Amino acid sequence: MLRSGNVFMAIFLGAIILVPAPMNGASLALQAVETDIRHGPHVEQVVYAIYPYDFGAVLALEAGEIQAYANTVDCYFPPDDTSGYDTYPISFNEYQVCSFNGRHYPYNLSSFRMAFSYALDKHSAAQEMPGGIGRPHDSFVPATHTWSSEDILNPSFYSPEPILGNAILDAAGFSVNPETGWRRCPDGSELNVSVSWYNWPNRDIAVMAVDALHSLHVAAWEGLAHSVAPLCECCGHVDFDVYCATTDELFSDIDSLVDLFWSGYVDDPYDRSPCFQNATYDYWRNLYYNAESEAEGRHALEQMQIIVHDAAPVVPVCHRTRLQVVRTENYAGYVEEIGQGAVGVWTLRNIHPKNDTHGGTFSVGWSESPDSFNIFTANTTLSKHVFANIYSSLFRRGPDGTPVPDLAESLKIERHEDNANVPQGYIRYTVDVLKNVTWSDGEPLTAEDVAYTFNYIVESASYGNPSSHGLPELQSAVALNPATLRLEFSSDSYRTFDGFAYFPIIPEHVFRGDPGIEPSQWQVWDPILNSTWPLVTSGPFHLVGYTEDEHVILERNNLYHWRPDPEFTGCLRPGNEVYRAGSTEFFVDWQSSIPLLGQYECALNGGLLSTGVWNGSAISVGIGGLSAGEYEMCVNVCDSFGNLYHGSLAFEVRPAGGLIEWLQSDPLHAVALGVSVSSASVIAAVGILALRERMLRGD
Repeated sequence: MLRSGNVFMAIFLGAIILVPAPMNGASLALQAVETDIRHGPHVEQVVYAIYPYDFGAVLALEAGEIQAYANTVDCYFPPDDTSGYDTYPISFNEYQVCSFNGRHYPYNLSSFRMAFSYALDKHSAAQEMPGGIGRPHDSFVPATHTWSSEDILNPSFYSPEPILGNAILDAAGFSVNPETGWRRCPDGSELNVSVSWYNWPNRDIAVMAVDALHSLHVAAWEGLAHSVAPLCECCGHVDFDVYCATTDELFSDIDSLVDLFWSGYVDDPYDRSPCFQNATYDYWRNLYYNAESEAEGRHALEQMQIIVHDAAPVVPVCHRTRLQVVRTENYAGYVEEIGQGAVGVWTLRNIHPKNDTHGGTFSVGWSESPDSFNIFTANTTLSKHVFANIYSSLFRRGPDGTPVPDLAESLKIERHEDNANVPQGYIRYTVDVLKNVTWSDGEPLTAEDVAYTFNYIVESASYGNPSSHGLPELQSAVALNPATLRLEFSSDSYRTFDGFAYFPIIPEHVFRGDPGIEPSQWQVWDPILNSTWPLVTSGPFHLVGYTEDEHVILERNNLYHWRPDPEFTGCLRPGNEVYRAGSTEFFVDWQSSIPLLGQYECALNGGLLSTGVWNGSAISVGIGGLSAGEYEMCVNVCDSFGNLYHGSLAFEVRPAGGLIEWLQSDPLHAVALGVSVSSASVIAAVGILALRERMLRGD
């Protein structure tokens, strides 16, 4: 993704490509590919309908009251007649695992843990999940993550191989007591393993763990744990040997996973459960955190996954998969997204009615209400989902998790070896910010807003703002001009990119305004719920309505910087009737694919025919009385923010009695048809610039 010096990589970042840069730094030009999922949204409105129970959402889905349910449902739905529905198996970062207490002997022996890994039947465990749609798993990094080494780990522990497990125990000195038939530890002590679990879904895994131990001739039994023990704390329960749990929080954060097996926590009885110590793992962990390139970081994480796979301090059993259901008879454009399924932010950008290119209301069921509209304090999934749709950031995560530019137009990365002005051990990012971005209150969004956002986070850190945790090494955030941002970090790790790339940008003029939101007020700021502060955003949607425990309503932002490019099409009316030279009562209807607010001019062969306000409806322009010949009609639109759009239509009028013949219709640029039409194209270009100047003057 990022590079240093004269080493470059060109890779796809979702919908964009990073291309190699000049030798004096890592300048990265961001280019759209042929199909760009950033363009949107296409629907007029999105309604999040809140259902506290799955049953209510399922009934609403069947009745057509909602088009999709963002949560997953049990496998009894959809009904037997699946026409009009589609299901998406969603791989969540949720695992069932068996964790060993590394403080106790012999669970601190990798030979014992690996023998257990060989004996466990992960396929059967996956089949015991609802609907049998779980997936066996070996790596501690989820398969949904692009850096997971699941497919290269060898050997695979999916299928039970107790013969190999027993051979490992034999070689490690775990003898079998001939009187009992159970194994002893290498030091001669009896081996009796307690497998603990807390909730009933994990009891099934505990039973399978006991079966695996029995196949190794290890005495074991399962039992209910005395208290709830999250995976990261269960090492504090000194009476457990093996603990079976379901975990999602740890397995959704790669950094948490990396630290989970770090020996730096081994002396803290309540911090990390495996109590794992491995000097080689610590070495690769250090390289991971200090890597200068994505390739270095990826390689370090791969090595850590191999070490944990072989040592097995925590044994992932299976990866949980659930079903998500959407209706497909009326809407198209669902985008599958890691962690979100088919009802993520990219679906809302691309969904559209099947019978119409744009417009309509798309209703999504959700199981919870937002807990806040403060981007610094919100915790619920719906709150964060709303933020992703109403705010902009420099980059967004694409459907596959890779970065896709949003506000960023280009990115340059420099270290000391690229630029002597960058201190040794530092990294500098220079970002060109798009110039056509507007806040919902009409103010322009510039690099000053971006710099202010990161400075605000750093300044509010002393008041407890947790968002500052992603920017510990940020030394400066400066707008060099309204379109250029420079960030400098006291670390040359490429991982600093994630600290700033995806954070929602806030409006400086609102936070510095009256009443303003001081850094000390970061926690109490809550627009929508508190009318003291306006909600000013710049994303693909605006938040226009909220009723607690009922719904959240988003409305399309027609001025969004990645909105669909409007196409102007002209058609003759009335239909196929003969247009005789000199005829009257004929019109060309100009239509746009999306509503636009602005002014228009329409010209025929360079002569102005009409002007007016474009409000999204069709513009009818009379063409009565034309003599035989070739014509080009041009329509030029300037929206209220100075953006220019142009469409053209070429046709020929035959002598009396002949049909009108369309020569070419081009919604993007003018068409040249001989000298007179070429002149018309020049005049059209001059005319649209003049129109823009008049609008900027307020004429």
